[in-house]
Amino acid sequence: MKYKNVLNIFILVMISSLALSREEKNMRAYIVNEGTSEVWVIDRTTKELITKIGVGKSPHGIAIGPKGRYAYVPAMASNNVSIIDLSKLKVIGTMEAGLNAHEVRVTPDGKYGFVTNPSDDTISVFSVSVHKEEPHIHEVLNRIKVGDTPHQIAISPDSKKVWITNMCSADISVIDVPSLKEVSRIKVGDGPHGIVLSPDGKFLWVALYDEHKVVVVDANSGEITNTIRVEKNPYYLDITPDGKQVWISNDGSDNIVVIDTETLKMIDIIPVPRGAHGITISPDGNTAWVVGMYDDTVSVIDTSTREIILKMLIGKRPHVIAIR
Repeated sequence: MKYKNVLNIFILVMISSLALSREEKNMRAYIVNEGTSEVWVIDRTTKELITKIGVGKSPHGIAIGPKGRYAYVPAMASNNVSIIDLSKLKVIGTMEAGLNAHEVRVTPDGKYGFVTNPSDDTISVFSVSVHKEEPHIHEVLNRIKVGDTPHQIAISPDSKKVWITNMCSADISVIDVPSLKEVSRIKVGDGPHGIVLSPDGKFLWVALYDEHKVVVVDANSGEITNTIRVEKNPYYLDITPDGKQVWISNDGSDNIVVIDTETLKMIDIIPVPRGAHGITISPDGNTAWVVGMYDDTVSVIDTSTREIILKMLIGKRPHVIAIR
């Protein structure tokens, strides 16, 4: 009996170790380089380059599906989306999009993907199904007309609602996912670009590039509940997994603003390399990864000390980052 208990404990330890090894192996950052038309894959543990994946011309955004198997990369100059198999680290398909395809997000239930097309004021909708193993063309289900120059995307936790920032019409398009139709617009202010939804699904945080502000919007009513002055030209933002802080990249002032979501006050301003663009907080909330687009860098910031712990030279004109 004692031998069996020891054996069972040993087996459990081995299984846990194997699971941890797989988890550590998949701790990667995927950095989109506009200038080289590649996605650079970085090991988040060793901070070493794993590989470079060629995609469409002038890629701009990236999203990883909820199961972590596929990544989707829109390309502005190619007007398409590359589908990457993350287990093989290679492109297995492409998908047609609209003009100047920009950003992409996948619904949490894994059914749909949405791509913004700023130059024709539409979003493309595609089905996230099991992709063929061989190279293929993936089908686009629908194109939805939205506001002027759509950019960023947020999706509700129940996958029923999508919000799109429209930079040149100063509003947000609200998309009903079951019907795949725009159902309303929310006026927010000039130059809405970045958008993120709080983990509880109650509030949208929207960066107003032209007003140097962030607005907080009630996701249910569409009412603006707060307006916060930040630094110059806020671009992207992300929220910590516990929902307590919002981190905002400011393209015009080359820094990151950190806001306490309870007090709605700025608690820090962190200088970063030139052209602060994409910002992504790791799933464990321990680090923030920030692109310096004009310096070809990615900075890794410790979220507890709010200090840069690593800076890497990455390709040419890196724009955004996805992390798993």
